[in-house]
Amino acid sequence: MSRLSIFLAFMCSALFSLHAAAPGGEAERGYQAAILEYRRDEERLPRLIHYQQVSGGVKGESVRREAWVAEDGSLVKAVEELRGPQGSELIETSLSGVRPYFIFHQKTTLLADGSVRVEEERKYRHEGKPVRWTKRGATFRPDADIDLKRVKQEPLPLAKLPPGTTSAEAEAAQAILKTLRAAVKPAPAPMAKP
Repeated sequence: MSRLSIFLAFMCSALFSLHAAAPGGEAERGYQAAILEYRRDEERLPRLIHYQQVSGGVKGESVRREAWVAEDGSLVKAVEELRGPQGSELIETSLSGVRPYFIFHQKTTLLADGSVRVEEERKYRHEGKPVRWTKRGATFRPDADIDLKRVKQEPLPLAKLPPGTTSAEAEAAQAILKTLRAAVKPAPAPMAKP
């Protein structure tokens, strides 16, 4: 090998190492890991113990709570949706062990002119550290289909995430499970297919 080839190989290796160690690279790998874990969990939800409760309230309001629990008792996913005449709010929390790794928050508001405002927020974590935080929102005419797929998700700076949100989100998810365990019997987990 010539000296130039060795030098170029060394430089490429050094640049690759710098890129891999860069915070942006680490955050992207963490985001990809969170997405992979989410997909795996979504695939196994039908095989987990499932709690579900829908309760009506006054003035046309309702609350839907769901939780999926592994056989070892660990909470995998918790969902709470509040619906009323003025709109709805949905919070979905996926956990790895006791730490949330994905939080989805959607708020829908019926406006005075009949249009609908929809706002979404997604937080991704890997090994307890935030790796991506996005928001998007749009207002839809009364006769329009509500579809946020064409609305770009805006990245937000992770440094602006309030401290302590991870533990508060984990506690909220555990509170949903505690409420469900006190109120309903779970649907048993189906037998695993061979």
